[in-house]
This record gives sequence, C-alpha cells and structure tokens, in this order.
Amino acid sequence: MTQPSHLVPLAVALLLSVAAIDHSLAQDSAERIDKSCDRIRCYQPGSFPVTLNDGSEATFELKVAVPIVKGDVVSMLPGTTVFVSGSVVEGKLVNLRVVEKPTELKDVLQIRMWQEPGMADTFLVVTNYFHDVVKYRAAMLFPQADEFHSTSSCAVLGDGRVGYEHWPHAIFQLVLADFVFRSADIEELRCE
Repeated sequence: MTQPSHLVPLAVALLLSVAAIDHSLAQDSAERIDKSCDRIRCYQPGSFPVTLNDGSEATFELKVAVPIVKGDVVSMLPGTTVFVSGSVVEGKLVNLRVVEKPTELKDVLQIRMWQEPGMADTFLVVTNYFHDVVKYRAAMLFPQADEFHSTSSCAVLGDGRVGYEHWPHAIFQLVLADFVFRSADIEELRCE
C-alpha cells in the first residue's frame, strides 16, 4: 500500500528525532522544539518500550520533544492517551490541538494506543465526544521500518461512543488524519 502524502512530514519529523544527527543541529532543533512545546503538547525525550512480533521487548528513544499534533495529523505512540479538540469547518475537524482532559467531555476525541503486557498486538481506542459520527484515515509505522503503511480505520459513532481497532502485530507509531463528520447512515459506518 502507498502512504498518504500528507502524513509523510510527521513521519519524517519523528524519524529524524530518533535518528542520530549532528550534535549542534540536534541542540538547535531541540531548543526550537522545546519553545514550541511550551505552547503545544509534545512527547518528551526519553525511551519507551514496544513488544515486538517475536515477543521480545525493544526500547525506542526519542532524542528531542516531538509534537503530538502537527498540522491536522495526530501522532500516537504505544502507551499514550490524548484528548484532541479542534474546529468543525464544513464537516471537517481542523485546527487540531491537544487539550487536558476536560471536566465536561464534549466536542473532544479521546485517543488511546497500547499493547497488552507481553503481547505484540496493538490496540487503538477512539472515544468520540462530538455529536456526529467521525471518520478518519490512519497509517502505521512498524518497529524498525522507514515508511508508513496505510491501514483501515472505522467510523466512530458520536455522543461518547467508542471505536476499537486491533492489529495482530507491533506498531511503533500510528498517525491519524482527515477527521470528517458524517451521518449515521449504515454506508458511512463501515471500516475502510
């Protein structure tokens, strides 16, 4: 499968943050990203484990802070939960931003990605606190891969309903984009 072109910049940003790069360039980039992360939410530098398909555990390291939302693309790493809000314009969710867990769960998406202990399987749960059905596109990055692959995604009914996704293998990163609101018509609810 081919990767959606609008997901590539985020993929490149994350891969660059993990790659070994010139120290002075890394320091300059880290300082600029840290300033950005004062305004937006980011994954902080550090390591995180991923259970691989053979059952072994690998540790991946982020060298610099990485924005969770870049443009209208949400980046998910294993073991993370984020709340995403934005503006609804012509049926699309745009101007995405990460928010703290709201006291009133309304007009926000709660997105969680994880692996069960000792299992390579990857899970994603999207809870839709908007009124209308939301659909989105997704792409995944496998551990030690250098390109994203499109994957199917399922529409999520509104008003606090939950959509579950499951992949029987390890995923290093998921990117979610093109959030659109649809009617509850049965054709709009299928996974694609």
